Amino acid sequence: MTYVVVFTIIAIFILLIACINFMNLTTARAATRAKEIGLRKVVGSYRWQIFRQLLFESIVYSFLSMILALIIIQIVLPFFSNLSNIPLAQYFHRLELIPLAIITILVVGLLAGTYSAMVISSFKVVTVLKGSIFKRGKKSWLRNGLVLFQFAISIIIIICTLVISHQITYMQNKNLGFNKEQVFVIKRAYSLWDKLGTFKEEVEKFPGVIAASIASHIPGSGSSGSTLQKEGAGPEDMVHFQQIAGDYEYLEAMGIDLIEGRFYSRDFLGDSAACVINETAVKNLGLEKPIGARLFYAGESEYRTVIGVVGDYHFSSLRQDIPNVLMQPPFSQYSHFMVVRVETGTIMQTLDQIKNLWGELAVNQPFQYFFLDEHFENLHLTEIRSGMLFRIFSFLAIIIACLGLYGLATFTAQQKIREIGIRKVLGASVGNITFRLFNQFTRWVLIANLIAWPFAWYLMNNWLQNFAYRIDIGVFSFIITAVITLLISLLTVSFQTIRAAHTNPAQVIKYE
Repeated sequence: MTYVVVFTIIAIFILLIACINFMNLTTARAATRAKEIGLRKVVGSYRWQIFRQLLFESIVYSFLSMILALIIIQIVLPFFSNLSNIPLAQYFHRLELIPLAIITILVVGLLAGTYSAMVISSFKVVTVLKGSIFKRGKKSWLRNGLVLFQFAISIIIIICTLVISHQITYMQNKNLGFNKEQVFVIKRAYSLWDKLGTFKEEVEKFPGVIAASIASHIPGSGSSGSTLQKEGAGPEDMVHFQQIAGDYEYLEAMGIDLIEGRFYSRDFLGDSAACVINETAVKNLGLEKPIGARLFYAGESEYRTVIGVVGDYHFSSLRQDIPNVLMQPPFSQYSHFMVVRVETGTIMQTLDQIKNLWGELAVNQPFQYFFLDEHFENLHLTEIRSGMLFRIFSFLAIIIACLGLYGLATFTAQQKIREIGIRKVLGASVGNITFRLFNQFTRWVLIANLIAWPFAWYLMNNWLQNFAYRIDIGVFSFIITAVITLLISLLTVSFQTIRAAHTNPAQVIKYE
């Protein structure tokens, strides 16, 4: 639900950016309609009539845009349904959306068209017929501010996209403390009942099988919990454990490192009451010498003796801290999974052999399995999908923002056309004029970056708090975003600025 709210807000902001662009592009190209407005006023049209016509045109544009949007949605809906794993088509064809679409058309049309309609309908007849609808030296702070706003929003989205991508890459590449590659897990191993031991022995004989283990839980599947305390500790020193029942090959099958002591073995009869704990448990229990320590269950005389310590490994998503883990020999009722590690390149062949063996021993019991690497990646599927959506939104935002910048460049070129002509008469070069125009737009983009950075940092810092293991927000994401927006903005305005710089001064100052 949190991500739905976030993406809804982003979508609203992108729609707002598009409305701002319509305002800027319409007013920037007002010169093409200036004579029409002037002549209509000469023959008796009132300002409110012109305003109403322009507003109606804006609503028509909004209506046509809605039709185009619906067509595009029909095309891209399967992609987004697959990305979100939600059947979006059943929601798209609901009749309740029709009133919402009508309201959206009207709101967007009014929001986008009101400002430009007010500006264009306010043109004075004398000014229009003279050919100078934009007053020399007049600063349009509103127009510049709107472009500044939309670029700031785009920059925030881009920075968020970069940070999310870095976090996802970090999660995918982080050392988990176990080896999830070349491992598949058979579900519901207890379905074999008394044949489970035979099944495991036969599996271990297959070529390519490195190790096979029966276990109650695997990383990402949850676990059963227990509360224990070290010998001599008080009730306030109770420590909660994630308890796993795994057989003697569990460490080899999972690729977990043993860093101290030993793992339980068939050669030691007393290991039925033994346990192996992880490094985090050693630290939280305050055990200086963990081997031989006795851990008592809460309120009971039953205890387990620590015979080994394994390296910390991620038992669940990277959103959560590594828990205290206690491993113990399995009992038949804990045989939920069988973990099978195979050699590279043999996984599908081995899987077919095991599937056939299962069919022989477990009649009428379905053979269900999954790959451990895919299973663990699915724990972060929400973040991976969100990263993809952020990339799409950032692409849309920067494209729309560039259209707004193009509108501002068009307006500025028209506003300064006579100034440019006079400068060229006085000897200014094309390069000098182009640089002056570029410098103006560069300033606005840099200001937008400075405004956006604190907001982006705040949003991403809060988002990263959801992860126990996360990246640090470095300056790289901010610098690369500034460079990207500067380059894109300069490319966007280059056509208009160079075109304005090459203007023949005789054409623009002949009436001055």
